[in-house]
Amino acid sequence: MKVLAIAPYPGLKELLSDIGSEQPFELRVETGDLNAGLQYAQEAEKNGTDVIVSRGGTAELIQEKVSIPVIDIEVSGYDMLRVITLIKDFPGKAAIVGFSAIAEGASAVCSLVDIEVKTITITEADEVYSKLESLQRSGYQVIVGDVITVKIAEELGLNGILLTSGKESVIKAFNEARKSFNIIENMRIQYGISDAVLRNMQQYVLVLDQDQKTIYCNGQQANYLKEMIMNYFKDFDNAVEQVSDTPLLHFFCEKDGFIWGIQAEGILNNQLIVFFINKEDKLKAINGLNIKINQHRVTGPSTVLKGRLSENYKMNNMYAKALRFTKTDKNILIEGERGTGKERTAELIHLSSERHQEPFVMVDCEMINEEDLEYIMSLSSSKLFPFVNGGTFFLKNIHLLPIAAQKNLMTGVEAYSNMHIISSASKELSSLVQDAFLSSLYEKVAELRIFIPPLRERKEDIESLISLFINECNIRYGKQISGVREESLSMLQHPNWYGNISELYKVIEEAVLISDNSYLEEEDINEALLYDWEKKEINLSGTLSEIETRIIEEVLEQENFNHSQTAKRLGINRTTLWRKLKQKNNNE
Repeated sequence: MKVLAIAPYPGLKELLSDIGSEQPFELRVETGDLNAGLQYAQEAEKNGTDVIVSRGGTAELIQEKVSIPVIDIEVSGYDMLRVITLIKDFPGKAAIVGFSAIAEGASAVCSLVDIEVKTITITEADEVYSKLESLQRSGYQVIVGDVITVKIAEELGLNGILLTSGKESVIKAFNEARKSFNIIENMRIQYGISDAVLRNMQQYVLVLDQDQKTIYCNGQQANYLKEMIMNYFKDFDNAVEQVSDTPLLHFFCEKDGFIWGIQAEGILNNQLIVFFINKEDKLKAINGLNIKINQHRVTGPSTVLKGRLSENYKMNNMYAKALRFTKTDKNILIEGERGTGKERTAELIHLSSERHQEPFVMVDCEMINEEDLEYIMSLSSSKLFPFVNGGTFFLKNIHLLPIAAQKNLMTGVEAYSNMHIISSASKELSSLVQDAFLSSLYEKVAELRIFIPPLRERKEDIESLISLFINECNIRYGKQISGVREESLSMLQHPNWYGNISELYKVIEEAVLISDNSYLEEEDINEALLYDWEKKEINLSGTLSEIETRIIEEVLEQENFNHSQTAKRLGINRTTLWRKLKQKNNNE
């Protein structure tokens, strides 16, 4: 323990040194009043001094300027009684002038011993001169006070009597210094342990006050993390309000292509907010998982469904039903052939609902592998479910979810009842119940149903879809295509589009890329189509296995022998396709 004692007068230095020699700490004693004492104190703080001991106005000045403990050597009742006894028979009028600790203490002692001495309290050293001048004009001759008061009194020709501190006060100050050091040292040890633990955590911890000031961060990214959180809430008062209303607030942020899972908790009556922040690298790496966050935090639900119009009455009915379904919390199943736009419809329902500010989390049950799927579904290892709670969990191709994963999913949705589920299937899901799908899960996810008709049943929409796709491709590829020629449009109306909207988009995308004209011409469309869209007759003779083989061969050829695309067209997974092709080769 290192202590600096600053004595405002030489006699106190001697007393401090004498008593300090018997103390169990390293002591350095200097003489200096006010600014001189402050300079010693500031240098000592930089050099690792633990506690400063001083007196009166000097101690008060130092306390304002340094962060280490400052112990005031008090002027005790004994000290005051000694001085008052000394001046009680002194001829002439006497006054005590000093800061509140001295003036009020002296006044109490005078009252106690029934001695009448005027006491004047000052709040700043600059007041001393004017106060003493006033007393001098009033006939006072003796001034009792601290060092600065006595010095000015003597400059004015008055008799100055210094209030000195005795042995008892110095011993008490040293005892207080040891107590303060022990308290701070214990706090430092506890803080050091806590800080070491926090700094070695994988999780970031950021503490902000209600004025957005950073109080603590266990990493070097305080400004980065703070900016991300501010962008999410826009109005920080809203963050404070949400944390006040929710014991533990969960939300996602997206920044620089990464997903950040965040928990926020108010402490000290919500005067401070603690943010626990995880960089969800595992979630980012999962193939088949996509998390979308409403970064703009719009205050009201999107009206996009309300404005959706089609030339086809079936589609208009579908949009009207979807809009009505945004008003309920019931889970929704969207059915329709592959490529009909089920994922986009699910997202529009989410954006048009009161959940629009929460995450939209999609899991493609066809693309995701079993290990990653178990990670997502496992409540003990995954942070996904708590964060989705309150948002929308979209299960794409739910009909391809294995039975074991269906059971894990059922556990998850029962644990987080506030999680809205939208599912999609390219087969009629009810037909799979019992054999390939849990009836309990079907009842849970298919509380409401929507069917999207295939593109061949709403060809009147093809022209408007082409315009949308051309615009999107112009933006993506920097093209300036203004539309499609009439004869080209007629060509695009002809196919049955078994791949639906997805297939139409691919054709338009390729046509835009190869076109050097302002409009898509016949040759652009012909090049993009690649093969004759006339319906090819399939030989239906032979066994069921032989017919199935012919169909697989035809789709493989149409998809340029791309196994993934072929499996999608046929509504089977890649493993099943591979098995059937192997069986065909073995038979040959």
